[in-house]
Amino acid sequence: MTESEPIRYAQFGPPPLEGDNANHSPTSDDPWWQESALFGWGDPRRGHGGFLRWAIHPNQGVSNLYAWIAWRGRTVYRRQLTDQPLPAAELLNCTIGDCSVRTLKPLMAYDLALSAGKLAVRLRWQNFHWPLAMRLNVGSATLAAGHYNMLGDAIGQVSVDGQEFAVHGSGFSDHSWGVRRRHLPASRSYFCIFDPEFYLMALPVLTDEGERHLLGYVRCDGQLGRLGSDSTFGYAMRDDWITVAGCDSFFRDDLERGFHITGRTLSESSTWAMGHGKLVHHAVAEFECGGRLGRGILEVAHPRKMRPDQVAESGLDPAGWWLNER
Repeated sequence: MTESEPIRYAQFGPPPLEGDNANHSPTSDDPWWQESALFGWGDPRRGHGGFLRWAIHPNQGVSNLYAWIAWRGRTVYRRQLTDQPLPAAELLNCTIGDCSVRTLKPLMAYDLALSAGKLAVRLRWQNFHWPLAMRLNVGSATLAAGHYNMLGDAIGQVSVDGQEFAVHGSGFSDHSWGVRRRHLPASRSYFCIFDPEFYLMALPVLTDEGERHLLGYVRCDGQLGRLGSDSTFGYAMRDDWITVAGCDSFFRDDLERGFHITGRTLSESSTWAMGHGKLVHHAVAEFECGGRLGRGILEVAHPRKMRPDQVAESGLDPAGWWLNER
């Protein structure tokens, strides 16, 4: 596949059913079979946002949590717990560590809560529309056999040092299950929301073999379009060369529409260790499109290593000391 050859638009699967809100039974005894639920949102005018992710590995008998909260642009809470007991309740009605999630309407509405010392977060999450089922297995990477996601609003209160503030963030929710054994070497995640009828989710990925894939969609003027590979992200990086500072992006969809969106991050970044050496970095972001302001999250994950074609081009020994730790 050449650099300029378009990759076909990502296909959506059959829509999820209300029963998919519940836990799924492992389809094998693979220790990397997992089920997870994630909510990430941004309220850039307050420098507020966060990620909350609950996950279980039933075949290992453990659960884990990733939680990050930003307030006024600074990280005020960050915690990653692994090897916790399996919750007695189902994943989307459970508590792990300081964080709990409760289903109000399957696949559509949830209460999210975090309570830790002088910080308390209480949010009502509402998806804009019925979630989309998307297959995220690309190339040689297995992200999950089952997966659905949607963008939505997170509205509620944040209490910091005894002072309570109303917040309104927007972002991304997903629920996935299946074997997650090998992560993609590089990816970017782009969650941009202007209102419940104008939003965009894009996930460009790069495999170890150098294959490019783009998963994503845009909803505008009552129509949902699939994003195409001729979209460009235009990420700008901060002085640390790792975390994202902003973007100057152009997206095209299969309805032959184009969207020029610029953005900037307005919080410190957090690093989430997803496992298998995969690290992602995300920050609260503000977006602009045609004079309209939006909110959400920008995320980036860099390649962990040189791809095989790059190793060959450099004339290096793949098994040699130059490319491998000893």
